[in-house]
Amino acid sequence: MKIRLDSVLVFSCLAVGQAAAADPAAGRQFERISIHPNGQEWLVSECARTAPDKDDCFILHYDVASGVLGRYQLPGGYYYRHAAYAPSGHYIVMTRMPQTAMGATLDEDALAQAYEAIEIAVMEADGSDFHVLPLARGYKLTPVISPDNSKLAFWRGAPRPQGSKTVVHQHELREANLNGREEHPFAGEYGFFGVGQTQYLDGGTLLFNASYPSKDAEFSTASESFESRQAYEKRYGTSQVYRIARGQRGAIHPQLAALPRASHATADAKGNWFLTAELPGISAVRRAPDGGTAQWPWPANLPATATLSATAAPDGSKIFFIYMFASELGMNGRAIGQLDTTSGQWRAFDFPSWRDGIALPIRLR
Repeated sequence: MKIRLDSVLVFSCLAVGQAAAADPAAGRQFERISIHPNGQEWLVSECARTAPDKDDCFILHYDVASGVLGRYQLPGGYYYRHAAYAPSGHYIVMTRMPQTAMGATLDEDALAQAYEAIEIAVMEADGSDFHVLPLARGYKLTPVISPDNSKLAFWRGAPRPQGSKTVVHQHELREANLNGREEHPFAGEYGFFGVGQTQYLDGGTLLFNASYPSKDAEFSTASESFESRQAYEKRYGTSQVYRIARGQRGAIHPQLAALPRASHATADAKGNWFLTAELPGISAVRRAPDGGTAQWPWPANLPATATLSATAAPDGSKIFFIYMFASELGMNGRAIGQLDTTSGQWRAFDFPSWRDGIALPIRLR
């Protein structure tokens, strides 16, 4: 049984080098890092890339201070992905997809059916009260919980049009009450082809990462010319960083167009944004609430071929990047890099093997 892991987050990656690396993380498939507001506890979503557990996906808990790794013993028969703490630290939210939905084939119809079966589950941070939200059937991605624990925002993928070879045609931001009721669009009828991580900046505003829009006040349909898209990207510096308010209408434009190829935006509790951009060459950038910026060039000692995501510590003192590298095994492995924003020092983060994680039981609702 196989799952096409890289077909879910489809926005473009930023190339940062071509070096090969003999790395102990070769073959690992980190997907998402979420940090508890106490700064010491992590959630890491990872999928195995090597036999006998190839393509199994699971949720890990890591205590930074003690170095103890745990693996949540979630109900069997599903791939669990995209786990995130609520900003309060009280809840954990994640997606899951039935393993049997995939079967033994990778044809596009089977993938489309599998994505339609994705659900969103929530539990308390101690592993209690695990339950699946009664949301409408359909493809769902990167759920996040609001600061007051009352709402849930997530990407929903539109079904594939007849005759299209694209499994997920476009994505729309949706919001529901945390009990899974009263789902509705977060804002106007905006759609994006490729989407990434999302974060509540406050109770009514989202920071998100996406490629160019497929549907908004400027692009009325997904069939607009490629030349128009090129012009759109040129106008906004190919930025993939957006900010949107609940109920917003009208044209939506990328933020930070002055930073070429801005992407992977994440925010700390102080209102600083952290992201990557080409300045030239890939750099990490901090944008303060007053508009001031600081930047740190990507180091040669982290031989990445692309950056995939960024997660800021709540106090902004450290940024953690999931990046891709060319391994000696002839495959693209993933690793975690750390930037200390106080000292400006970078280092590889030696994350323990999921196989070493202790069992963390959960309790069903």
